[in-house]
Amino acid sequence: MNFIWKSWVGFCWLMIGLFMMGILGQVLMYFEDPDFTLILLISMVVVQVLLAYLFYFLGPKKNKDKLKLISQRFHDENKETDLIQELLEMIEKNDHHTLVQKKLINFKYMDKSDDLVQIKRYISENKTIEKNKLTAFKQAKKDELERVKSEKRYALLEKKEAARNEILKKLKTLCIHDKEWSSFKRGMLCIGMHIKLVRDLKGQKYDEKRNITEDKQVFKYKYGRSKNQRDNWSYSLEVTFENDRVTSFKDL
Repeated sequence: MNFIWKSWVGFCWLMIGLFMMGILGQVLMYFEDPDFTLILLISMVVVQVLLAYLFYFLGPKKNKDKLKLISQRFHDENKETDLIQELLEMIEKNDHHTLVQKKLINFKYMDKSDDLVQIKRYISENKTIEKNKLTAFKQAKKDELERVKSEKRYALLEKKEAARNEILKKLKTLCIHDKEWSSFKRGMLCIGMHIKLVRDLKGQKYDEKRNITEDKQVFKYKYGRSKNQRDNWSYSLEVTFENDRVTSFKDL
């Protein structure tokens, strides 16, 4: 195939030479033959130039373009080979995968080479390793944050528990009989219980009614307030106190 192409190019050059000689002959004929007009000369010269260019286009020009492509491909292949070698050296030095990826181009001729596959695998594996490290770091940071939050919650609970114990100590000192403290711990009212223990058990008191005499103070309060279906306030418990001690209570 190469021999045939070279023969064709040689034939085209021969035809181009013949046409050029033909043009020279036409010019000489114009000066020697009186019947050979200028218009005829010009027309024949144009035809031969066109035929010469046609053979040039089909042979030498195509050959020139072909040689240019071969030269360009050889240059590009060498460039890609040098780049692959440079990337392999970077991998050998264990450079960061992003630096290797920045130099990576769209290979045209070496895209199937084993070295390029190795380079792409290096980038992919290091990306995965970096991603796993980042995930582990985020998880560790999250765990540390949760640990700190848990410690803060625990410290807050301890603080609340200590404050509650102080309150309970003060409330216990208000109990005259053991049954009062025993009822309080069970969340139940009993006769003789101090008003502060009742508040701790039942919450805010409402609807105060009082009866004050020289030797005693009697108060009635209601507890457990809520709204009924008619949008009016209702209560669940009424307690009577005499000198801040429970004397009676009833459910409402």
